[in-house]
Amino acid sequence: MVMLVLGSPAIAAQKDIDFNRDIRPILSDHCYACHGPDEGKRKAGLRLDRQEEALKTLKSGNRAIVPGDVEKSTLVQRLTSRDPDEVMPPPKEGKPLQAVQVELLMRWVKEGARWKNHWSFIAPERAALPNVREKTWPRNEIDYFILERLEKAGLKPAPEADKATLIRRASFDLTGLPPTVGEVDAFLADDSPEAYDKLVDRLLNSAHYGERMAANWLDLARYADTSGYHFDGVRFMWLWRDWVIDAFNRNKPYDAFTIEQLAGDLLPDPTREQRIATGFVRNNMTTDEGGSDPDEYLNKYVVDRVSTMGAVWLGMTVGCAECHDHKFDPLLTKEFYKLYAFFHNVPEKGLDRIRTDNPPPRLPAPTPEQAMRFVEADSRLRDDEKTLQDRINALGETQEKWERETNAKAPPMPGD
Repeated sequence: MVMLVLGSPAIAAQKDIDFNRDIRPILSDHCYACHGPDEGKRKAGLRLDRQEEALKTLKSGNRAIVPGDVEKSTLVQRLTSRDPDEVMPPPKEGKPLQAVQVELLMRWVKEGARWKNHWSFIAPERAALPNVREKTWPRNEIDYFILERLEKAGLKPAPEADKATLIRRASFDLTGLPPTVGEVDAFLADDSPEAYDKLVDRLLNSAHYGERMAANWLDLARYADTSGYHFDGVRFMWLWRDWVIDAFNRNKPYDAFTIEQLAGDLLPDPTREQRIATGFVRNNMTTDEGGSDPDEYLNKYVVDRVSTMGAVWLGMTVGCAECHDHKFDPLLTKEFYKLYAFFHNVPEKGLDRIRTDNPPPRLPAPTPEQAMRFVEADSRLRDDEKTLQDRINALGETQEKWERETNAKAPPMPGD
């Protein structure tokens, strides 16, 4: 389908141009090699991967792209030239543009050469409900968007599922578990209009809901109960895992969910739970292999944290920027190492000869039962300390009294 759309000028002309979808891939594949982020290979001082660079006046006095003016845009002139010494891309590069691609670029320039940031940095906006033909089918806002795609593809919605299928799907989707026979029977027997809503509410209130939702997050955060490298020793991270599960079950706001995992220990008077949340940044693999360079692996740990943060919270790969400015990734190498500096503040070693426990720094994390016993023991200790001090004080008073009485009864010393 993609090839058909790009290969048809008629279809391309009917579709709104999206820079990230339609224009950036053309520039990347055919132009960035000579006019991209690599300063050493850049020619004519022209850079097309940055908007401000692509629109500026060059030393020659020309402008590669003049929004809205095809005639004054040297990019268009060079793309459409019949002179083999002028046409771009150069024939010797073996990457000629197809006619539909040239037409798309010309139309883009004519319509104002509108740029677009990386999708990860575009603030989401509430979209207007699409216009659909089958007005009675949608039951909520999302249904309108589903139906719009179906109608564009010439498809119709599938028939409504029976109740046995509904409870099975909902149970697997929300808890990862099949419904019990009793749950199925109860749902089938409930003929009220709110039966499905009550089913969903019950599943959302299940402890298994958090387990189901947390599974994907644990994968993204590279959670494991072993260290990964070499010996692959034991690692105790289940408290952080349980924190994530509990966060989903309590519907923790996403901003708090983010802040506590990235910097919970930096909050004012952080709680034990907020400190546990920062286990997110300690999920990276660690090594204890003899002969390993501690500095090398310490660097690997920090790079892993930056890359994971980019994938999880920015929704994009940032690993390329560790070594160079990448033609697609908006994060520069300089910015990568600014993030690197933020995550390079864990007082850890690159090599710990520990195979049966977590490498330091560690956080004491008793279970609720243990914490209660600690509180009770601490209370008993304070009581015993007070009793001991009272006895010491009483003993001192008794000793002073005895000394006074003894001195009073003693015969006078000779010469007194």
